[in-house]
Amino acid sequence: MPLSVREHIIEVAGALFYSRGIRAVGVDEIIRQADIAKATLYRHFRGKEEIVVACLEARRARLEARFLDGVYRHVLGPPERLGAAFDLLIGSLSAPDFRGCAFLMAVAEHGDSAAIRSAARGYKEFIRNQFFAIVRDHVHDPETLTEQLALLYEGAIATAVIRPDASPGDHAKRCALLLFSQYAATRPEGATVAPAEPNVAIATPVTGSRRSGRAR
Repeated sequence: MPLSVREHIIEVAGALFYSRGIRAVGVDEIIRQADIAKATLYRHFRGKEEIVVACLEARRARLEARFLDGVYRHVLGPPERLGAAFDLLIGSLSAPDFRGCAFLMAVAEHGDSAAIRSAARGYKEFIRNQFFAIVRDHVHDPETLTEQLALLYEGAIATAVIRPDASPGDHAKRCALLLFSQYAATRPEGATVAPAEPNVAIATPVTGSRRSGRAR
């Protein structure tokens, strides 16, 4: 099914923003690369900030769907689900076009924009919520473990930008599984052990690019 005009603009702009940076890409270049008239772009977006937010929301929708499918479709136990989450990350960090977290880069360039910060924060909260859903019924102090898992996840992304040869995703995965085993070992006897269900109460996917998402 062909992309709508809005989806096409988001796809083109998102690729430009990620590869070159938001400030380096002007509206005129988006219009030129998308091969549309200026009036067409402004029928869908009031300005560049709206385009950036739409790109982040489209990326978020892709990544959330990819995470839920990869972590919950065939994997049942908490350790396996954690491993699957970090395997998705490892695949993203090794992608040829990887250059960092699109959400963090957007905030770094436009941290004064409440809309951009909110769009970025939403995805980060999604990842944290998923880790909590995975571990909450299986460990002592799931809140603390969740924060540590999220830090490992984000730290691997940051490290991969500077030291990709250090295999940060693999190290983060091993640390995550070790932490889980340690917290699970101290869970009080008699605590609930029912499998945690995915946190499916996420935002309705935003229409955007249909390219395969990256976990970043």
